[in-house]
Amino acid sequence: MIRTLRNISIHAAMITVLACFVAAITAVATMAFLADRNATGTMDTLELINVDQLNEINRADALLAGARLDLQRAANAFLMGQNTEANAALASAQDQLDRAEARYANYDAVPRTAQGEALGARVESTFQAVLDLARQQYGALDRLDTSGYNQFGEEMATVSEAQEETLTEFVEYANQRGNEIIADYEATTATYFLVAIALLIGVVIMVVLIYLGLRAIVIRPLGEAVERLQTIAQADLSHEVPERGRNEIGRLFAAMGEMRLSLTKIVGEVRDSSNSIHM
Repeated sequence: MIRTLRNISIHAAMITVLACFVAAITAVATMAFLADRNATGTMDTLELINVDQLNEINRADALLAGARLDLQRAANAFLMGQNTEANAALASAQDQLDRAEARYANYDAVPRTAQGEALGARVESTFQAVLDLARQQYGALDRLDTSGYNQFGEEMATVSEAQEETLTEFVEYANQRGNEIIADYEATTATYFLVAIALLIGVVIMVVLIYLGLRAIVIRPLGEAVERLQTIAQADLSHEVPERGRNEIGRLFAAMGEMRLSLTKIVGEVRDSSNSIHM
């Protein structure tokens, strides 16, 4: 293993290290992007359900109920000969009917999922039926036709009950759907968290391996090279310079070995020349 590491180019090793860090940073950034997109999608869906659908249909239902109460007040006032109060109640009923219809239009404009299409169609059918009967009651009272008002009221009893049941079912469905979305979001967030922890552990392991690798192929050999050079600087040429692979450190040791041999040869020649002179 050490011999294999000693043959790895330091330049290639550094490029590999940088590539690993870039990959780790990219992975972390990707996880952050996916988590943010998931959170944004969850919030948009919840807003679609809770604000654009539930809020609008509940407000429409409340306005429709208020209009029906005003119609009943107007009918009672007409029977008692209180025309001013009756007309005021009629005006209030008309205003609330118009606002209820506008609120319902906002609800109906929201795209429906495949799961909620059938239920949404029933909500539309029953709500429109009650709204149409309420407008017909308003028209009857506006014409002072109390018998027509009562007749429409009898028709509304059954339709109103169906509308309340359908609306209750829709509210329960919307709440259930919201809970499912939150549960999915929490599960996905937990998965992202586990992946992030795994990435962090991977980065730590990678850093440890990089340190051990650099220590084996760079730090220790350089320390040994310094010791060898210090020995040569002290004119001690008796220690052979070992081979250290074919990378940059290996070439350094090879050059040190050639330098040692050259110095040994020079010292030998000087000694031979000196001996010949003394002879």
